Amino acid sequence: MPDRKPPADVDQLLTLAKHILQNFEPGRSTVVHCVGGIGRSGLVALSVLIHHGYEVEEAIEYVTEKRGRKAPDTESQLAWFKENAAKLKLAK
Repeated sequence: MPDRKPPADVDQLLTLAKHILQNFEPGRSTVVHCVGGIGRSGLVALSVLIHHGYEVEEAIEYVTEKRGRKAPDTESQLAWFKENAAKLKLAK
């Protein structure tokens, strides 16, 4: 995924979100990071939360609060996330 850009393929991000959720263990932490820790990693974190059942605005609020900055950090990433959230959520 290019820096400060949305992913080219929603299915790749969905595959990553599923992998993170399948390997999640209660009581353990999962770290998702990129260079700035907001844009690309924010999209991954948002995708995991949406796939887990969060609503769009609830996920954005949660990730933004935890990271201490608006996540994702670009309008194109935010628009991409909102446009693809339903696919990320329904593809169980």
